[in-house]
Amino acid sequence: MSASREKKQRQGATGLSQREIQAQKAAAQKRRNMIIYSVIGAVCVVLVVALLVWNSNFFQRRTTAATVGDTQYDVADLSYYYYNAYLSEYMMAQYGYSAFDPDTPADEQTYDEESGQTYYDYFMESALETLKTTTAAYDAALADGYTSDDVKDEVDEAIQSAKDSASTSGYVNFKQYLLAQYGEYMTESSYRTVITRQAIANRYISDYQESLEFSDEEIQAYYDENKDSLDTFTYSYLVFNPAEVDNEDESMTDEEVEAAEEASFADAKDKADAAAQALESGSSVEDVAEEYEVESYSADASSVGSSLSSIYKEWLQSADRQAGDVTVIENAETNCYVVVFHDRYLDETPTVDTRRLLVAAEMDEDADEPTQEQMDAAKAKAEELLAQWESGDKTAESFGALADENTDENTSAEGGLFEAVYQGRFASASPEYDTWLFEEGRQEGDTAVVESEQSGSYGYFVVYYQGQNDPVWWSSCETALLSEAMTTWQEELVEGYAAALASGADYLR
Repeated sequence: MSASREKKQRQGATGLSQREIQAQKAAAQKRRNMIIYSVIGAVCVVLVVALLVWNSNFFQRRTTAATVGDTQYDVADLSYYYYNAYLSEYMMAQYGYSAFDPDTPADEQTYDEESGQTYYDYFMESALETLKTTTAAYDAALADGYTSDDVKDEVDEAIQSAKDSASTSGYVNFKQYLLAQYGEYMTESSYRTVITRQAIANRYISDYQESLEFSDEEIQAYYDENKDSLDTFTYSYLVFNPAEVDNEDESMTDEEVEAAEEASFADAKDKADAAAQALESGSSVEDVAEEYEVESYSADASSVGSSLSSIYKEWLQSADRQAGDVTVIENAETNCYVVVFHDRYLDETPTVDTRRLLVAAEMDEDADEPTQEQMDAAKAKAEELLAQWESGDKTAESFGALADENTDENTSAEGGLFEAVYQGRFASASPEYDTWLFEEGRQEGDTAVVESEQSGSYGYFVVYYQGQNDPVWWSSCETALLSEAMTTWQEELVEGYAAALASGADYLR
């Protein structure tokens, strides 16, 4: 066969020339490259999306941060309880009751020097304990038929209140507010879920507490077992302080300083002994205090047993103590107390029930207290509200409705009602109110406008006297029994609920 014929036969077999074959290969390679580039492009898109999602905390927020029983909680759930503990400590630090420094990471500050526990560990421990109680109560509530519908209005009001707070505090939106309060993993949907669960748990606990009742016999039995704490003691005391010794005097040796301090204390003790003898002989506390130039004393001290100073508590509570007994007590070589016992009794003074609403005075920005004009405006508004109530049926219920609608006070007291109030309870906020409540002849339905002098609540109270309640000691017994019963019930409620942190908790560092 000739060469030209053979070439034609090959062309007939493939139908393509060499040039066409090369072109086909090039096209195939191009298609393969396009596929590879498309795949790489798709992968890049996925990576970019994943990065954006990661930066949005989508995955972190949903990471399990704690487990309680069979329930898993994500980072957003735990952050609510963690930052509640954080904010509580922060507020204490603002008033000097805590060494916590908000400008230093919590896991770099020691909360308990003895154990080495950091503030981060402490906040997490608090969060986990609260979450355990909440979970147990929530599970029990669901088993008893409680649903989110039972607390829907309460939750809606709480969220709206938080949004209002965000707006008045200058946040751009609610999202920013939540991030500032509960960290970067909290969203509005997570917040609603958390507070709904908490509201159901709280409702269940509250309903159980309100169902508890104690018989007269139970209250009397509690008193009989705790008389030392519940009885009221009247007594006098004088404090004899040793003269100060200059322990920085370089001309004195340590032994000489110690000897001088011992001599000074012995002199104070001698004066205390002499004062005690004078009191036993009939001298008055005032005369003895003047004779010995005592700066700290009281001729008519009164206190319930639970509030007595540990310095003289045991002596006053002794079962064989008699009126007129006098003693000298050395207070750890610091000073000497002369104490006179007068009486011990069960205070039958009734407590009272009252309602109130607060018209807070407006204040200038950065001001510590309102101006007189601002206080006058608050008083005028309070008087206007009282007149509004007096134009109606003038009942306790209508006053409660007025309080719910108008009070500026941050309180959970429904209808402005405060029950079993003892004398002195409101003295720091409003001495005028405290005096008014317990004035002789006070009648149910009495009202008044009284000044509120408490920092942060300057303004005027509109107050309503609802009537007398049980004596202080009775209320104290009832409160103690209630506390014991609730503690026992909650301990039983959380039995079997193991709580532990998970990896997601690290996102809150």
